[in-house]
Amino acid sequence: VFGMILSQLISSVTSLIIFFTLGMRYTKPNASIRTIKDLLRLGLPLVPSFALVFLIMNSSRYILDWTDGLSAVGIFSIGYNLGMLMSVVTSALSTAWYPFFMDYMMRQEEARFIFGKVLSYYFFGGGVLCLGFVLFSEPLVQILVHERFYTAYAVIGFVALSQFNQMLFSFFTPGLYFSREVYFVSICQAIALLLALPITY
Repeated sequence: VFGMILSQLISSVTSLIIFFTLGMRYTKPNASIRTIKDLLRLGLPLVPSFALVFLIMNSSRYILDWTDGLSAVGIFSIGYNLGMLMSVVTSALSTAWYPFFMDYMMRQEEARFIFGKVLSYYFFGGGVLCLGFVLFSEPLVQILVHERFYTAYAVIGFVALSQFNQMLFSFFTPGLYFSREVYFVSICQAIALLLALPITY
């Protein structure tokens, strides 16, 4: 566990140094009280959102440990981690999506058409990927793990679908950012958590 934490710390510090160095090449440090207040006003309502997403994403392990024990959590974690391969795609898209849609802040009429196109392409491409996770999960698990853990394949498709849906949710948030009503993101995720907990159980 210590090695895992240390490696994450080293990678985070390395990323910080690289991004800071690259960022300073194109940006000069500047302090603006008005900008700080604006960022806090927009950003603070999203703090509960991150906590809620954490609970949505991790509650399944605690519920499974409570109902079936630690060995079931281990098998589930194998399938979960393989399904999370979908996040390679969704994280890349999410990173690109926010600056992309913010570019349309002053061109919202254009956004209506462009965003619909992007959503259609994502729905098709992401849907095909999710289908691939479902179809190939069992042979993939049989290649990668011992036969005692074969049942892990059952969750892979669902985890991939959860990542697909999380990005799908992001496609519907630009209106909240454009109208500066980002607190609705946390409200939506609180409702999602209330629905997710009994379903997960």
